[in-house]
Parts: sequence; C-alpha cells; structure tokens
Amino acid sequence: MKGLMRSNSGKFVVNDSSMTDKKGRPFREKFLKDCKQYLSDEDMAQRVQMHYDAFEGTNEAPERVASTYRSSLTQTLCNIYKLVIMSLGVVLPVTEGLTKNDEQYQYYVEGLFCYLYAVTLGIFIYLHFYLLRQKDDNGELSELKHRSSVRFSDTSRDMYGSHSHMTNSNSTVATSSENCIEDGKEKKAPKIANSAPPINFYLRWGAVAYGVGSMVHSGFRVADYIQSATVADCHVPLYIVTNALQLIFVFLQSFFIFKCHKVVINKHKAFVRFALTHTLSTNVCLLIKTLVEETAWDYFMHQHVGNDMLTTTGDDKNVSLATTEAMQPPINCFLPTLADESAPYLFPCTIQFCFVASPAIWKIFNNIGTHHTAPDKSESHQTTVNCQKAHKGLFLGVLMGVIALIAISTYFVSSTLFAKNLQTALHIYYSTNLALLLITSIAASAAFVKLQQLDFQNFPESCFDSTIMQFAVFGTIAYSVFTIIASSGDFDNHDLVGYLSLGLACFNIIQVIIQTIFICDGLNRHATSEKSVNSKPGRAVVTFLLVCNLVLWIVSTFSVEKVENNDIFERFYGFLPWKIIVHMFLPMVIFYRFYATVCLSQIWSQAYKL
Repeated sequence: MKGLMRSNSGKFVVNDSSMTDKKGRPFREKFLKDCKQYLSDEDMAQRVQMHYDAFEGTNEAPERVASTYRSSLTQTLCNIYKLVIMSLGVVLPVTEGLTKNDEQYQYYVEGLFCYLYAVTLGIFIYLHFYLLRQKDDNGELSELKHRSSVRFSDTSRDMYGSHSHMTNSNSTVATSSENCIEDGKEKKAPKIANSAPPINFYLRWGAVAYGVGSMVHSGFRVADYIQSATVADCHVPLYIVTNALQLIFVFLQSFFIFKCHKVVINKHKAFVRFALTHTLSTNVCLLIKTLVEETAWDYFMHQHVGNDMLTTTGDDKNVSLATTEAMQPPINCFLPTLADESAPYLFPCTIQFCFVASPAIWKIFNNIGTHHTAPDKSESHQTTVNCQKAHKGLFLGVLMGVIALIAISTYFVSSTLFAKNLQTALHIYYSTNLALLLITSIAASAAFVKLQQLDFQNFPESCFDSTIMQFAVFGTIAYSVFTIIASSGDFDNHDLVGYLSLGLACFNIIQVIIQTIFICDGLNRHATSEKSVNSKPGRAVVTFLLVCNLVLWIVSTFSVEKVENNDIFERFYGFLPWKIIVHMFLPMVIFYRFYATVCLSQIWSQAYKL
C-alpha cells in the first residue's frame, strides 16, 4: 500500500515507494485517506499531514525556502534591534541616575523614551485601525470579531493558552505554514484570525489593574509638573511629554492585550514582528528606567536629609559615599510632591505591568505566521464557575485574610501615630505573616497529596508557564536570602524583631518551594472519572491557598517595603545597596504572589473537569 503503513511494532511509517515523485503530489489524497483510516483523532491526522508537508517542502520548494529565509532574516534583525534598544535602555537611565544635576543626560533619557513611546503609539494605531480590520464577504471593512467571557473555557488550561491542544479533539492545532488543511483540501490560511489559544482571563485583568496604577502615577507626575514651578525647574521640558506618552502607551497596550490576545497575523508579518519586538523592548526599558529612577531618588533624598555617613558591610566603621555636587539635584527638588509621596505604592505597579505585559506580547509575537484551527463552537462547551466543595476553604481563607489585614492596619497606625508602640506593631506584623506562611506550607503539602487522586499528564507546551514561575521564584528566594544574611550577620545584638525577620525569611523560602512544586504538578492534573468530578479532591485546600496568596499579594504590595526599611538591613548592607536590593527583588516577590494566585485559580477551575 502506498502512503501510510503500519509496521510490525504498531508504529505508522511512510512507505518509501510512494515517494518516487519529488513533491509526492500524486499521492496526497491517498496519504490523507490512509491517515483517516488508521487514526481516529482528526487532530493527529492533521499533525501527520504537517510532517508530510514538511517532507514535501524539502524537495525543491523554492517559494517555501524563500519564505523561511525571509522569516529567519527578519527575526535576526528584530533581535539585533531589541539588543540595541535594551542596551540604550540600561546605559542612559543609569548614567542619568548618577548625574542628577546634568540636564544633558536627562535629555538623552527623555528623548529615548519619547522615541520608544511615539513609535509604539503609531504601531498600536496601525494595528487597531488598519491591520486588525479585515474585509468581509461583501468587501467591506469590519473589525476583527472576538468574544471575551468571564466563563472558563475547556479549551485553555495554561496561563498563556498553550496547554491541552494535543489531547483534546476540540483543541487548536498550530502550524507554521501559510496554508492549512481542512477536509483533506489545502486552503490558504486567513491573514488575520482570532483563533490562537487565549491568555488567562485573570492575567489579563492583572495587566489592566497594574496598568491603572501605572497610569495614575504618570498622571500625578504630569499634574505636579503643571501645577508646581519647582518641579518644572527640576526637569527638562521633555519630562511632561514623556510621562504623558507613557500614560497613553500603558493604556493602549493594556487594551491590545485584553482584546487581541488571541490574534494570529499572517499579513505584513515582517513589520508586525518588528512592531511587537519594539513594544517588548519598550516594556523592558520602562522596567529598568523605573528601577533606576526610584533607587536614585531614594538615595539622593537620603543624602539630602543629612544621612551622608553610611555603614559598610563587615565592620563598624562609618564611611562617606563620595557624592560630588554635580551628582546632587538642586535643593528645591526635594520638596515633597504628590507623585513622590505615592511612589512607594505606585511604582511597583509599573514594574508589575511590565512583568505581565512582556510575556503576553511575546506570546502574540510567537503566533505570527502560524495557523490555528479553531474548535467547533457547537462542540466546545463553557461551564459557569461554581463553588462546589470549596466553601470551607473559602471562609477559612477569608478569616486568615482578616487577621492579616488587621495586623497590617495595626502596623500602619502605630508607625504613623504612636511611634512608641512601633516595636509591638512589628512583632504583631511579623508573627502574623510567619503563622500565615506556616499554615499555607502545610496546606500546599496537603493539596499536593489530595490532587494525586487526579490523573497526571505532562504537557510539553507548559514550559512557557514554568519559565515565568521560575523567574518569580528566583526573585522571591533571592530577596529572602538577602534578608537571612543580614538578620544573621549580627545575631547576638538582635532583638525580637531580628529573630522574627530571620524566621519569616526562612519560612518564606520553604513555603515558596512547596507551593511551587504543588502548582507545577496541579497545572497538569485533570479528572478522569465522574467520581473525581463529583468528589473534587483537594478543592477546598486549593481555595484556601488561593485566598491566602491573594492576601499575601496585598500585604507585599502595600506594606513590605515600608516594613523592611529598618535598621537591621541598612546597618548590614548600607543604605544604597539595600535600596538597590529592595527595588530589584521586591517587585518579583509581589509578582510571585500575583502569579501564584492566577495559577491556583486555573487549577481550581480546570483540574476537576473531564
């Protein structure tokens, strides 16, 4: 038989005698027929067809070779452009941060970001008003249709929509070909489609929420510049333009991610690749600029209030960091403004937005030039959210959240109004968080054991989610290790706060490791019987963990930076090094709690479905 044959081992092989023609086209229909005869899974048959086409393309297909060459060259140029932009995004903000009083470097930084934002705005205008509008059957332009729903779809399991499409016949199938195969016939892939696997709903809402915080911070800066002549004297004129463009940039990118997260583009691919590469580079540069700006401002503010003598690591000698007059901003620039007062709470929003937006843009970038066969709407069903088997975990989590929020409120009130009770407030804060980490560690271990009753299937596509999780885990553990080293450096001289800080950091590492193992395992679990669907093993514990991580996320966002600004860490590392550590790694701690909440919501909704 020509075409597809079954070997003695049960595997399917292509009969070499059927490939006498270089392109094999006379045997295409026979080959497809054999696929359908031996393989009941239509998706698997299409994947075999993809390999057949790949074999076919190796035999004198000049048009495909040229297309592959153009794609490779485009991606190489995009990577070089990305490296150039990121290099400028690192060097210029650092130089400007070290020379606050030199307007020349301020012009360099503001000019770079004006360029980045202006080009990105032009890109989004092009995408929204031209490229993503396609002609309908009547030849009239109609905007790309899509649906956003708060319901959970059975066709998406992972955070960025790349999970179960190898096992579910209703799932999407991605190819890198210009054409697609439907019903045994080759059809040209649509130039614009809304068929890629969706990005997690809560992750998109997280991008919107963090985007709102970032836009508010930019708005405060614009308002301060307009209302205060002092602020205008401390910044170059491009400052207000850059912040206004940043506000618009964050807004349009949030809208693009939320609306077009499933878009697949097969038109103007080279330009679209450049456009998304530029957008990704802008996010990275914005992240670096925010970190450098906040660290430099904290340092110069510290210098201004008279703390010029900083403690070095390893001994009790005091040394002065050499700070020339050229590095110091004018003294009137240290007057408090609305943007400066709100910065400790709003600047992490910009960093978190970059953490969420960058992988989303990268996912859309990877869908360029691919074809996804969308599931049949009549077969793909959606189920509404219900809290079956989750009530106990929900209310226990709410109780823990109330206790934690009371501890935070006590600390804020004591630190602001009753300075003499600050140590007591710190004891309550650290003890509450220590108990919360201990309880969630036990809960994560119990949930891991409970979910062993569900079936495990390792999906290779989930590596994208694992990479993001590993990035967040790295920052969280690194921050905790820095805290442990500082807390144990002068152990004999510590009071109860020092011991509690050391214990909190140790338990944080343990909790993060246990919970990450559970999350990576749970994302690959699913029910295989009606009994598992009805009993929902471990769902109450998953709900409890979800609420507790939400509480820890709130705690990290609003209180950790203020709590960690104590003498233990500044004495050990020095003011500037500790500020650098906090600004670099604290956003990763916040991001881990947010991402863990998203992952747990995915397990909560998807693990108990057949």
